[in-house]
Amino acid sequence: MFKLFGDKPDHPLFSLAEAKLLLSQLPQDDDYQSLEEITFWLESIKSADGFSPELRIEIILLLDEEGQPLLTKLLDQFIDVQRLRDVKGTHLWQGIHAFTKALSDTYASSIREYQQAENKPLNTSRQVPMICVRQLLAASGQLKLELMQYIEVESSVWQNLWFGYQFSETEGFAESLTQAYTNQTIRTSPKRELLRALVLYISSPGTLAADQIELSYSISGQLASSFDLKKVSEPNYPYQLDLSVNVPPHKTDSNLAEDPSTRFFGAVWALPALKEFIDRFESGLISNKKAFGGKLTPAGELIVLKHLMNYWALELPHRLMERRSISATIEVTHGFRVICQVVNDLDGANLAEQATSRSKKNLEIDLNPDAEIEYATEVWDVSDMSVGGIGATLTGGVGAWVEVGSLCALKPHNSHQWWVGMIRTSAYQYR
Repeated sequence: MFKLFGDKPDHPLFSLAEAKLLLSQLPQDDDYQSLEEITFWLESIKSADGFSPELRIEIILLLDEEGQPLLTKLLDQFIDVQRLRDVKGTHLWQGIHAFTKALSDTYASSIREYQQAENKPLNTSRQVPMICVRQLLAASGQLKLELMQYIEVESSVWQNLWFGYQFSETEGFAESLTQAYTNQTIRTSPKRELLRALVLYISSPGTLAADQIELSYSISGQLASSFDLKKVSEPNYPYQLDLSVNVPPHKTDSNLAEDPSTRFFGAVWALPALKEFIDRFESGLISNKKAFGGKLTPAGELIVLKHLMNYWALELPHRLMERRSISATIEVTHGFRVICQVVNDLDGANLAEQATSRSKKNLEIDLNPDAEIEYATEVWDVSDMSVGGIGATLTGGVGAWVEVGSLCALKPHNSHQWWVGMIRTSAYQYR
């Protein structure tokens, strides 16, 4: 980059005033492009030379505040379309994921710069708890988006979560309440935001759709004060994490020696609040309005509450049928019309008749049982099975269409008999 600004930083956002001017020129009719440009500025300012720690963080805060409304709108659109697994949904996810990742990384970098500064500006020092909370929120936002795509969580997510929380512990404000954004009335703390992310991860999100994951994230945030994190293991803390290693949390291992970097956590104290919500739903006190302001109906919210009730308890749900390890392959295809064609036991004429009746409710299905449809199959490696299901790990781009609730047709390799199946959980699912 050319030296255009004398003693100013070698960067277009060389001052707060210039940053505000450039942001005012973002396209007003294209939220995606605007967020994309903000993401670019976040990534570029993270390592740009010539900025004082105070100026850098002020511009990062400004970029964050400008991007948050766009993130909210685009995430809302993604949740609406993600069930379709189309190009638009993938495009939306890539844009919002890039923003949250850049925000988390940039905040973490600015905190490290603050730590290393000999003279720490007083104004920045006052903002540090809020900055740390925002950094943890961005990291948990990235976690949530990756869970929505049913992909392996990036190690950078755990690195930024562990770093932000450790920093708050060292500085002595891990439990200090602060207002993350001016439009958020509920005050939070670094410890609460770390716990929100941890509890979301251990709540079996691989068995939930994107709108259900979003609701679980919201509920976890509202009840985060009921979760707890400790340095010593106790019966009500069934999970543990290691702040020195960038790996996910897991079930507490009683055989491992306690370590200064180990933390134990649990969510059982939130169960009474969940039970109260469930009782209000089932007694009819909550029936005509949404309790949590999301996209789900009250009945849909009740399903998520019961799901969380199961996975926040000390005893996790157990399989009803034994699952045995095997090594085999199956062929899989998907699409409603393809399934109707390949599965011999389905009566296409009856399905067409049902589709006609559904069209009266504006659910149109163009189904011609006599038309041959071209389709492709994928080969999945099966690792285990039970009477009611099979387990397979998908790698190398196989199963890009897969999401919880997806219908598919499957058959053993070299067999002619197809069966109908449904995706119930993702391959990464917490165990």
